[in-house]
Amino acid sequence: MVVARLRPRALGDEGERGLGSLPGRPRGGGGSRLRLRAGGPRAGGASPDLRRRVSDPLNLHSRLGLLWASTLQKDLLEREEQTRIATEVLSVQRSDGGFSLEQLGHWERQDKSPPADGSDGYATGLVTYVLLRLDDPTLRPATERALSWLRAHQDRDGFWDARSANLSRKNDDAFVRFFMRDAASGFAVLALGEAESGRPPTR
Repeated sequence: MVVARLRPRALGDEGERGLGSLPGRPRGGGGSRLRLRAGGPRAGGASPDLRRRVSDPLNLHSRLGLLWASTLQKDLLEREEQTRIATEVLSVQRSDGGFSLEQLGHWERQDKSPPADGSDGYATGLVTYVLLRLDDPTLRPATERALSWLRAHQDRDGFWDARSANLSRKNDDAFVRFFMRDAASGFAVLALGEAESGRPPTR
């Protein structure tokens, strides 16, 4: 496999934002409220700041971010809450095994251009990486299908493609135009690396 050549810019470079504020503005409410365990990080629970950030309904992209965080901070979410989010994510897996960013957030595009059609590297890489970190055998068939999609969709230059959820970037300079491609490639590499390592997640 060709390793993607990634630029150093990270998803947080646009300043601090609440959970799920990237990569675009979601349409409507359509989220769900989550129960976080009480107590600070040292007590194995959610910090007051994190509880405040998730007090409002979250879209699926945001809940996926929280699910990822729960694999790093023990007891951030109850196990049944982890399972519920994972089930919601799997409900939008596409027939080709991939995932679409549009289905994770239903973003409102600023330029009113049509949303991207089909699976993309950003959503597929992110979802696959987070689900693999749960180390749940019942998720294996779904993650294997997603990994197959990732292996089949790396381009000749080593990247995975994705489109901005905000607006069309085709007329922007290369740094901005390829931002989502770089993010997609980063998550794809994380997912493939997690699958090949065979190590349990950090808890």
